[in-house]
Amino acid sequence: MGLHMTEASAQDQIQTHTKSQSWKTPGSYRQTRRELKRTVASWGVTGSELNRLLGAVRFMQLHCERHLWWATTDNNTSRPIIHDVWKRITRLQGENGFPQYSVAVFEGRGGVHVHVIFFGNHAMAQRLKASKQFGDAVHVRRVNDAERLVRGYLAKERTPQANYRREHVFGGRLNGSHRLEGGGDRVRLSRQLERDAIDSGHVKPWRHTNAKRKPQSSRGSGKGRERSRAGGANERTSGPLHSFLRLEEKLSRLCPCSSRRERSHAGVR
Repeated sequence: MGLHMTEASAQDQIQTHTKSQSWKTPGSYRQTRRELKRTVASWGVTGSELNRLLGAVRFMQLHCERHLWWATTDNNTSRPIIHDVWKRITRLQGENGFPQYSVAVFEGRGGVHVHVIFFGNHAMAQRLKASKQFGDAVHVRRVNDAERLVRGYLAKERTPQANYRREHVFGGRLNGSHRLEGGGDRVRLSRQLERDAIDSGHVKPWRHTNAKRKPQSSRGSGKGRERSRAGGANERTSGPLHSFLRLEEKLSRLCPCSSRRERSHAGVR
């Protein structure tokens, strides 16, 4: 009888302890979120953002490296168009049975544009390029070497602080201040990737910083989007992918790579 009472009281204590833990967990999580620090700088990609980019891509490589693709927009692409491109990628991933993993890197040199590394296939690439909404402003290619793409081409606008004692890791850096119109985080993850990469320990949680919104009259919708598409032909001549060789030549003077072959195409084909 006494043993039975003892076991019952022990079970009550376990249940009470579990309930108190489940009640405290959300509060402690919210407190942790409030204590997170922002990772942005107005003059370039920070060290924390580079670590986030590296960790996210490595996490994606663990799942399936051969399905990595890279989409990039023309210079001076409006934020609404960029949002639509990334949203379309996420939707196509769901339709094609891929995890909705993608990481976006925003750059300001030559005008705001974005690079998105994502899980995909050839059919998705064709759908993106055939879009009537933004197809003439987006370029999609398969990633051949994700590590070199991230450490070389996508790290070129990092801050001097992020570059300190890391030249051997990331190679050349473009000199000067790299302002991003509207600001906000320069390295962003899709919701699913952010959740899973943080849970696995590949990415550290951070306090998000959103870009400043423009007034409604100047947003990239309607006529603004038509201007973006109409100017695609002119912008394409100076877009990120089409000016890659010219940029590569400039980076080669800073990059420690010993041969042109090692610097070629930043890990894409």
